[in-house]
Amino acid sequence: MRELVAALRRDADRIRADWRHAATVLADWSGPDAAPGRVAGFLRELPAPARGAVTAGSRETATHFAWCLVDEPDQPVSVWVNEYKRPHRWPSSYANTVHNHRYDFCTRVLAGGYRHERYRVVWRQPAVRLAEATLHQQAEVGPGDLLVVPADSFHRVPTARDGTMTLLVKMRPRFRHSVSFDPATGSTQVHIPIESRFDQLVAALDSE
Repeated sequence: MRELVAALRRDADRIRADWRHAATVLADWSGPDAAPGRVAGFLRELPAPARGAVTAGSRETATHFAWCLVDEPDQPVSVWVNEYKRPHRWPSSYANTVHNHRYDFCTRVLAGGYRHERYRVVWRQPAVRLAEATLHQQAEVGPGDLLVVPADSFHRVPTARDGTMTLLVKMRPRFRHSVSFDPATGSTQVHIPIESRFDQLVAALDSE
């Protein structure tokens, strides 16, 4: 892990110019021996304050625990581990709708695996809601597989194997919000992260 972080720092300017270079750095670091044990060793050696920073920056979603391993504000990327919950415990949620992200990212499967689907979408005019989403690619991914997912692409993870863990390198957000689409109902949801709503909170309190 330290070698990965050092390589990402060393190539920061190149990644800022072309974010897909982060996938090359991740691929070079996490070859055939990219096992959860390498990440576990990194975490095990962290001093207590650094462990606290990892837990403080992490979050739980409906489908997985998102562990923030490294997030330095002056760097163009952050590094995460997604620890997936057992699929039978997944509720209907953002991850298993057709959705995009605010940020570009690349990810390496460390253990387990999941079905990954990519979609073509049609926007209603004006482009604030989706009219339809059509599956155009699907694959079963497993340990060692590497995915590159641009922020403006739409995808879905309908199911994962027990024990699935992935290592992500995430770019800084390039959209203010993300969008999810439920093909069954045709409904679109806009997702705004809580940290972007601070000014709205203040305004709402002032209006009372």
